[in-house]
Formats: sequence, structure tokens, C-alpha cells
Amino acid sequence: MHRLNIEEKLNVLHRCVDASINGVIITKTTEEDFEIIFANKRFLAITGYSMDEVLGRNGKFLNGKMTSRKSLKQLKQSILDEKDIEIRLISYRKNGEQFWNSLYVSPVYDSHQELINYIGIINDITEDVALQNRLEFNAKFDSLTELVNRQTLEEEIAQTHKQALSEKSAYYIIFIDLDEFKSINDTMGHSVGDAVLKSVSGRLKSISRNLDMIARIGGDEFVMLLKNVSEKADVTKIAERIIEKISEPIKVNNHTLQISASLGIASNHHATYDPDEVLRNADMAMYKAKNSGRNQYCYFNDELSDNLRQRQHAKSLISLSLLGDHFHLIYQPIIECEEQTIFAAEAKLGLQVNNQTLAHGEIFKVSDTSGQLFRVNEILVSKAVRSYFINSKNSHVPIPLLIPIYKNYFKHHDFSKNVGQIFADYASQDHLIYFVLPDGLLTDDELETRSKINTLLDLGVKICLCNLSNSFAILRNMDEKIISAITVTKALTKNTRDSLIDRTIMESLIKIGRQLSIDIIFSGVDKNQQLSALRDIGAELITGRVFKASTSLAVLKEHYSQHCQNAI
Repeated sequence: MHRLNIEEKLNVLHRCVDASINGVIITKTTEEDFEIIFANKRFLAITGYSMDEVLGRNGKFLNGKMTSRKSLKQLKQSILDEKDIEIRLISYRKNGEQFWNSLYVSPVYDSHQELINYIGIINDITEDVALQNRLEFNAKFDSLTELVNRQTLEEEIAQTHKQALSEKSAYYIIFIDLDEFKSINDTMGHSVGDAVLKSVSGRLKSISRNLDMIARIGGDEFVMLLKNVSEKADVTKIAERIIEKISEPIKVNNHTLQISASLGIASNHHATYDPDEVLRNADMAMYKAKNSGRNQYCYFNDELSDNLRQRQHAKSLISLSLLGDHFHLIYQPIIECEEQTIFAAEAKLGLQVNNQTLAHGEIFKVSDTSGQLFRVNEILVSKAVRSYFINSKNSHVPIPLLIPIYKNYFKHHDFSKNVGQIFADYASQDHLIYFVLPDGLLTDDELETRSKINTLLDLGVKICLCNLSNSFAILRNMDEKIISAITVTKALTKNTRDSLIDRTIMESLIKIGRQLSIDIIFSGVDKNQQLSALRDIGAELITGRVFKASTSLAVLKEHYSQHCQNAI
């Protein structure tokens, strides 16, 4: 009976081992062969061998040229020392395929503590290793271009900066931004855009030196870190080569694309103890190159450094004002030329916090690049609309009010909802509020843009168009009766007296405006000479610093005229 129980236990044990999810073998202890005397089904499934091909053999048949010699040496030593060992190494199946093997080997002793066998347990962890490798790769590299990512770049910059301080050496960062890349994604699809990014990364690799680092830090932005640079002229040559190489045609499927790039260059000479400052400086220089016409490079210098500090200071003031509502309205009068009476006013935003001020232009310039513009433009609209209706209650003839709307505010997906909420309390009241839109918005045939324009018209808002970058599209929209007024910018008005072309354009606009009942407002009039020249060509509505602004609509009206007209 006792013997039967032992056999039953051994049978159960055998079945358990055979059903294990891990491969199991048992070997003899003779050092010369360690021949296998048992293998379970899982071992055979993992390795691809049959039982006859396994029994009697040494486990070395699983090794190959990629198997770590160091790991095999550790395994041999643990066997000689009669110790357990757990290692990870590359093994080979019968068909020659590699797999990552998590191997555990342990000695087996009898009741007298005599070594009688070794047991080996293997586990195929190929998928786990592949996943781990992917995670490690994605933590350091960009998956699309296989260039290093921002985190890896910043770590390398920090190390390079430290070394440069110690050795008193120089390094440079070239910040590369592709020009108009968004239009490729929007018009041709992201697959074409991805192909362009891969092509650009390959071209950057072909230009760089072995010790340099290239990174894709997001979207269409790349960075090249140049180490141990002795001459600035060498950096210039690389920058010129980058621009030349990127400008070469790119063939994607059946398309041949031509792109360009704007480059910003900075070195550790303009940085103190903060390596991130060098990257920010290169970014700043890149925007300078882009704003100067694109497809060129620009070095960071002291002037840009001052601009950067001023922009960061302005951003801080705007942030404080958003938290504490330190914004206030300033009303710039629009004057009827002939009668010198106030015709309308344009609402602008100013701020004062901690005895420091920012003007309207600087507020919106900074907020547009810092992600604050939606909230800032919303505050302008909200304050201006509320002020208009309060003033209307106290005035028999309210002053028409123009409110500037910036592109990124208009383009925001919450624009219509936001404006609707602002006008909600005044839905049933008539008004003379104009939104001043950049003309580029009205050349867009997107349904979303048209829907937003219709929302404004439904709210009773009139459309005033700013700038003249696309005259034909403007005329088309005039014919559609969308536009009620146009503001002509300083770029034209400043040369009224001296430029025949500018004067002719403005005279034509005045005629067109009269024929189509579109009011033409000449803005940016800062000098009396401009005012006189515009009167000479028949301009009717003028605004600019030549006229005194006010923080109160009532004061503005009283200062200029008691005879405000009902509409522009």
C-alpha cells in the first residue's frame, strides 16, 4: 500500500511537471556530458525538438553564436559550485530561430545530501524583452524618425554644458523648424507629412558629424547639437548645408514636394549656468529667422537676448493680470475727417500691475506666442461688449464700437460658444458692435469658418475687415454683403504723400467703398502730415495716435463731439 502511494505521488508529480507552462529538463551530474534524462512537453514546444532528439544530449545544443559567453561562463561556474542560478540569454530553436530564454538551473540532492541531478527550467520571454526594448527605445527616441527625443537631447545638452564649462570649450545648438509644414499635413494627409519628416531626418543625419546629436523634439521641429566646435564659421557652413539639403525636392508617392526651413543658432557663450537657456536662445533665434522671411538662419545675439527677457517679463505680467483682472479698456477714436467729429471707437486692452504697464499691441503679440491669447482676447471682447451696453443706456446716440478679433481666438473650437455666452445677456438689444477680423479668415472656404461668421451675424455683430493681403477675395466677400467696413493699416497710410502706388490704391478703395456702402477706415495715422495727405485724397474715416485716446467712452464722446452718427 505504501509503495502504491509513492507511485501515485510520482505519477501526479510527473503530470504536474509535464503540464507546466515552463520548459523543464533534468540532467545527470557528470560534468563531461550533463546528459538530459527528462524533458517535459513545454520544453519540446519551445525548442522545436522531439523527445528522441533531446534525451541523452547536453543542453549546449540550445546555444549559438549570439549566446552570451559571459552568461555561459556564469552558468558553468554555478554548476561547479553546486549553486542555483537565474540568467537571461539568447537560445536557439531547432529551426535556427533565436529566442530570449529565462533560464533557471538548480542542483538536486538525495536524502544523504549527495548531488544526484540538475533541474533546468526555461521560459520563452522574447515578447517581454521586445516590449521592454520598445519602451526603452520610446523613452529615448522618436518612434517615427528614430532620432533622439527631447528628453534625451536635454540630458545630452546638460552633460555637454557641464563639460564645456570645465574645459572652457564651445558648443552650438541649431534649432530647425520646417516652413509651412502644416499645409502639407492638412492638404496631403499625415502619411505624406510623416514621409517628409523621415526624409528630413535622413538628410540631417547625412550632414552631421559622428560626435553631433540630432533630435526631433516635436512636430516639425528638429535640433542639432554641435559639440567641440572651434570656429563659428564651421557652424555657419553646417547651417547653410542644412538649408540647402532640406530645400532639395522630396518625392513622396506620386508627389514632388519642395520645402524649406528656418534655423536658429545659439551657443553656450550667451548662457550662464542653465543649459536649457541655450536651447531657448536657439528657439528664439529661429523665430527671428522665420519672421525675417524664412528659409534662412539667424544667430542669437544680445539684441535677441534683451527681447527674450522683455517677452518673458511681459508674459509674467499677463499671467498676473489673468489671475487678478488687472486689464482695462482703452478707446481709440475713429474720426470723421471733414467734420472732425467722433464717428466710432475701437476698443483696445491695456494692463497695469505692480506699477508696470503693457500696451495693447505688446499684450497680444506676447499672448499669441505664449498660449494665452484665447483668454486675453475673450477678456477684451467681454469687457468691451459690457462697456458698450452700459454706455448705451446713458446715451441717446451710442458710439459704434470696433473690437479686434485675432486669428487664433477666432480659430479656436470654442469661439462661437464663447462669444454667444458674452452676448447672452444682451440678446434682445440692438447694437452697433463690429468685430475686426483679419482678412485671411474670410478667404477660407471651410464650413467651420463660414459657420462662425454666420454666428456673429445672427448676434447682430457687423464684420469689419482688417488688412489687405488678398484683395480679390475681399472684393468677392464685399459682393456677398458680409463686410460692413475695412480698416487700412499703417503699411499703406504712412506713405500716402510719398508713394504714388499707395495713394492710388487708397483712392481706389475709397471709390469702391462708396459704391458698395463699405466704410473705409484709415488707421495708423500718427502724424499731422499723414492726416493732411489722407484728407487730400478724400478719406472720410481716420484713426491713429494723432487723435487722443481715452479709458472712457463717455469722456471720449464729450471730448470730440456732441454729434455722433448712428452708424459707421
